[in-house]
Formats: sequence, structure tokens, C-alpha cells
Amino acid sequence: MRIGTLSFELQNNEMALSGHERSQIIKTVVQQYCPDFILCAGYSLENNTDLVLLKEELDAIETKTTLVVEVKNDEQILNNGHPLNEEIPGYVGHNHKMFVIEPNKNIVALGAQFFATSGELDESPWGKIKLEAFENQFSNRIFLIGKYKAVALCCGELNVLKKHDDDISWRSKLVKNAIFDADIVVNPTHDGMANYGTLNAKRRYLSKKVNERNRCYISSSNWNTLKKRKKDVICQSPSSDSLHSVYLNGEKQTTKRYPNPSYELRIAEISI
Repeated sequence: MRIGTLSFELQNNEMALSGHERSQIIKTVVQQYCPDFILCAGYSLENNTDLVLLKEELDAIETKTTLVVEVKNDEQILNNGHPLNEEIPGYVGHNHKMFVIEPNKNIVALGAQFFATSGELDESPWGKIKLEAFENQFSNRIFLIGKYKAVALCCGELNVLKKHDDDISWRSKLVKNAIFDADIVVNPTHDGMANYGTLNAKRRYLSKKVNERNRCYISSSNWNTLKKRKKDVICQSPSSDSLHSVYLNGEKQTTKRYPNPSYELRIAEISI
């Protein structure tokens, strides 16, 4: 299986390239490298118009590539509010939403992000409400990459897992069962996340074999050149080893970089 991970420069909370430029790069990468699957990092598309136009252009070249992309400003959320508004009146959440672009088929919505940090889930009573809402829509996160069942976690939703010393536990039995039933876990993020030791442990764990069945974890992150943390500005690098990850059966896989000033592309060849 040929897996591509693709990301772009993020400048604090805004993308360096326009939505049209990002869309054209995605199409070019699909056309030039022909992967079976591409995971684009968060904010990969600016709006729903970009999403529809990209799908039309990919259909025109008759690609066989499945893509996971994220719309930064989803019109349904902008017009109707975040899904958590139904559970938490007045809740103002993120406007982004993940989608699957199926080859010569459909655009399928995977949904909005429900939480970003462990602290959100530990907060009472809102953490429990967020987790229950996340569980109620989790069936929308399941999709196919060819013959393989895949499931998507958006950025900090990885915190549905908890790490204590050397142990990893789940906040949700429903999510655990759905993830371990899948062959592939995809995790697009908006930029490089901290605590790499914890991330590495969770990524290994999510790719572990279940009943001798091969399983894979894939992540892709933008690099943030103006990330603000307290009083400091942190400049992330596109060449960072942790920016993109592919794990198979608990082991990190070798990926080949295709450096470009406008984007970061890496490709892994795995046998799942």
C-alpha cells in the first residue's frame, strides 16, 4: 500500500498559501505520485467550494487515490454552529471539518473536532458531555481505503487515550472497540504537537496488532512558523521527523521525503 502524507506552512492560525494554491498542490501530488491514500494535514482546504472543485478535478483525471482532507471554514458549522451547541448552549467551537474524497465516488463528511486536550475532557461537567457527543457521532468517522476499514481522529482527539507512566488507557469503550475493529487509524493535525514521548507511545499503541491482524496508524501535521506559546514564538520545521508518522504493528515505518518549498510530502510503502 502506497501512503502519502501532505502538509503546508501554517502561520499562527492562518495558512501561508491560499486555498486555491493548496487545492492545486493536492491535485498535482495525486497526479504525479499516484498513492493509494493521502492524509492531508488539518486546514488543507479553505472552504467547501475548494472541496467540491478539488473533487471535480480529481474525477477528471480518474484518480484511484482516496484522500482525507479538512475544510478550515465549513459552511454548515459557520451557518448552524458547532454540533456541540446542541449539548452545550452557546458553545463556540472550531469551524473545521474532516472529509473523505473517494475516488470517482463521493465526498463523505467525517465530522467536526470535539475536543483538543486532555484538560477539556477532565473538566466537569463539560468533559463528560463532550465525550458523550463524540461517541454519539463516532460511527461517522469510519470509512474505507480500498478494502481496508479506516477510522479518523481529528488532531487532539487523540486524547481519547490517556497515558499513565508506561500504561495507556481509554476514556471510551465504544471508541476503543471501533478503533481496534479498524485496520487503519488516521490522525490529521493542525501543527506539530508537543510531548513527543507521549504521542509516540499512543501512536505505537494505536497501530498494534489485534488478533494477529496487521494495523496501521498515520498522522500528518502542518509546520507552524509563527506558533505562539505564552510570550515566545516557536518556529516549527517542515523537516521535523515527528511532523508525519506512519506506524505498522507498533513500529515506525520509513518514509521518503519529497522536499518542496511550498509543501511537505512523504510517502511510505507498507504491506498491510
